[in-house]
Amino acid sequence: MTRMGGLAAELKRLRERSDRAAPGVLVGGVLAGVAFNLARWPRDAARARALRRAACDEPKRLPGAPRVSILVAAWNERSVIERHIESVQRLRYPDLEHIVCAGGDDGTYELSLQHHWPSLVVLRQRPAEGKQRALARCLEIATGTIVVLTDSDCILDDTSFERLVAPILSGAEQASTGIFRPLPEQLNTILVVHRWAATTYRFLQAKQYVEGLTGANAAIRTTTLRTSEGLNASTWIGDDTYLAGRLMRMGHRIRFVAHSEVAVHFEEHFTSYARQRSRWLGGILIHALARRDWYQVGVVAVFYAVGQAFVWLPLSVPLVGRGALAVWLGGLACAILNRLRYLAFTSARSGVRLQPAILLASPWMVSLDLLALAYAPLDVVLRLRTKRW
Repeated sequence: MTRMGGLAAELKRLRERSDRAAPGVLVGGVLAGVAFNLARWPRDAARARALRRAACDEPKRLPGAPRVSILVAAWNERSVIERHIESVQRLRYPDLEHIVCAGGDDGTYELSLQHHWPSLVVLRQRPAEGKQRALARCLEIATGTIVVLTDSDCILDDTSFERLVAPILSGAEQASTGIFRPLPEQLNTILVVHRWAATTYRFLQAKQYVEGLTGANAAIRTTTLRTSEGLNASTWIGDDTYLAGRLMRMGHRIRFVAHSEVAVHFEEHFTSYARQRSRWLGGILIHALARRDWYQVGVVAVFYAVGQAFVWLPLSVPLVGRGALAVWLGGLACAILNRLRYLAFTSARSGVRLQPAILLASPWMVSLDLLALAYAPLDVVLRLRTKRW
């Protein structure tokens, strides 16, 4: 009883100190967030303007035009596959091969076959085959000098496509990767624009070379891709991360092409987005653990920890006092201010004018992001048993 009484007294003193410190912690956290974002904005604004100017420039003339094979896996993608195929058919690049491995129970394969285009090859994707093995079968018959990996919900355009393949065509690189943006009709969807802003801002902090591939927008020299055997391994998560790791272990660099930005369908509902983000982070974590890349493990762990703090700090107030709530509110305020900066950066870089409702939704959208982070580690653990997504 004495020990329990001592513990209760210690917790009481902790709560009292926490309650006294709460106002200062909250005010200090908010002021720190304001100061940080004000200090970062001039640099961000200058970079956004520079990126905007560069994006408006016409692509340089390509050094030759050898065949490029575009590989796509499409499972139950009937709603998007037709638009994707038509976008490839409109490309002005003179020598293309489009190989689509399509399947599912919604008629994706049958719809793909209806497009009669000499450069289109349609394979039937088998049940439970998975994206990686489907792409491997596409690669087996590819005849291009360069392979472009993209997704069935992507809309390709001339500028982004040519900028992506240019570093490989010049002979300078073996692999390149770009970024992605929402479909035009999604630019008024609040969740989509917030995800675009947050994702793109992080992408565009990259230097000339990166350690990952964007599955929706990547190009690799065909011989290099085959030698890497990056599509042959049985991976249930993080296919793009695994392939990028294989390329880097072979000594190849991955060129980041900031101005290659394909349009892709963004998830519009929170549950779908949360599963997608869980899959992305889980893929990075699983493969980083396999190759003992402790830096990447640490990065994912920080994301997971932030999500858990968002959920558990308010619940801990009865135990540790209002200081926990002050830390929670201060952190949330900083995250909201960061998001407003990301939105301003994205608007300045892209020329897309954001509706006031998108800016006003920042507190809610940031909270949803943090809830997705809190859900992510649990989701990965639950899927370890079946190893299926």
